[in-house]
Amino acid sequence: MHDILALKDIRSHIEDIDIRSEFKPVKCKDQRKQLCCMYCITCEILVCPKCIAKTHHTHVMMEIQTVCQMKVEGMKKMQDQAHNKVEKFIEKLNLMAETEKLKSNDIEQKMLEEEKHGREFHSQCLRLLEEHKEKTKRQFERLSKKESEVLEEETDIEMVMHQVENIHKSKNTEKILGAVSSLRTNWSHLSR
Repeated sequence: MHDILALKDIRSHIEDIDIRSEFKPVKCKDQRKQLCCMYCITCEILVCPKCIAKTHHTHVMMEIQTVCQMKVEGMKKMQDQAHNKVEKFIEKLNLMAETEKLKSNDIEQKMLEEEKHGREFHSQCLRLLEEHKEKTKRQFERLSKKESEVLEEETDIEMVMHQVENIHKSKNTEKILGAVSSLRTNWSHLSR
């Protein structure tokens, strides 16, 4: 349900909203003496009564409190998705490393048994064993490097999540709206 207000009644409406709002009021960028009272959905900016009258009177508007709550909920969802994705990826890497380790142990055991069957195969088995160890070492190095990269990304995401929590706790409307693009950037970086 939306309230339709006369332009002259916006100030009292702003005061009512300020009393109920958990977010701090923001001064208008164009009219420094005015406080923003609405969020222009069309232009994606905060606007004051004068801005509404001059430029935004035909645009779709929404209360700042509502927009901020929607943005915070969106950031929380992205935060949860990022955290879940990192956890699943680390689980997958750990499983792959364990599988490779089991395969490596199995192959090494079989090669050692073959070495016992005869001296003629001795040199060949040692060569194959060394090749396998080298290959396994390279695979483990690649997996370790990938796991380190994922842990770094998780640290970056946790830092952004901590910043989001701090911004939300600060109740600073401008910072909350600006934090969405930062979280989207980090989210898209993780998705690659």
